[in-house]
Amino acid sequence: MRIDTAVSFWKKDAPSPADEPLILHQDYLPQHLGFVLMEHGLTGVIAIQHAERNPSTPEWLTWMEECTEVIAVVALVTSDSLTFVPEWVTRFPKLKAVRTSLSALANDGQYRQKLIATLNSLDITLEIAVDQALPESCTGWFENAPNQRIVLAPKLTKDEDNGWLDIAFIRAWTNQRPNLWIKLDGLPNLTSTDTAESSWDDPEDAMLDASKAVTFVNQLLESQLTERLVWGSAWPALTAQFTFDEAIDILDTCLQGKPEVTKTKLLGANVVDAYGLSE
Repeated sequence: MRIDTAVSFWKKDAPSPADEPLILHQDYLPQHLGFVLMEHGLTGVIAIQHAERNPSTPEWLTWMEECTEVIAVVALVTSDSLTFVPEWVTRFPKLKAVRTSLSALANDGQYRQKLIATLNSLDITLEIAVDQALPESCTGWFENAPNQRIVLAPKLTKDEDNGWLDIAFIRAWTNQRPNLWIKLDGLPNLTSTDTAESSWDDPEDAMLDASKAVTFVNQLLESQLTERLVWGSAWPALTAQFTFDEAIDILDTCLQGKPEVTKTKLLGANVVDAYGLSE
């Protein structure tokens, strides 16, 4: 089983606000993935809900249940929608995780406690969009939920300092929690802005364009986090232009010289464990 853990879908009849990137308005449907999945030997994808609006979360979940390319889904959850999560889990078998931001958890203790308590009674993963530095207190948030699966999805950018993603701290946290993973779905964001025009055919060009991504992945692998990494294409891109093939090539560039089993874990066994999937 080889799975892409970060793909988004939307329809033209449910456009996003005009101030968002134009790409959000294109008609991108699951069937567009069929060929590229076969080409790269992927079993399927985990769909990520982009926003809590048209279509509504239940409508979006219903749509994803009908898509054969989608193995599992990650729904956004807020303080307003949290009460509906148990119902969603019952109604939609593909719902394997809910997603919220680190800032929401850090700044709203009441929401955090309710969310953790709700998920503690469900066999579902919590995916956290890491949009700020990890506070030291976060290691104690889940003391009463020792079995809670957690996936950290860091927001990576090429032109900003990503030093707030403290790998040593993450390593220490993973030592405490056997059910904590890190999602590599921002690697294209660390590449050159010219990647949309590049073919990625020349390994030297690919290494040059992806140098920051390579450095980041190597830091994680050298920190003995291979067992805790999952990969996502983050395609189609919301803010940067790149193809699905390029997303795969960026991953291959980052793993150049590494054992093939490393890629197998990032796309396979680790994903199954992180999202509680059936093999």
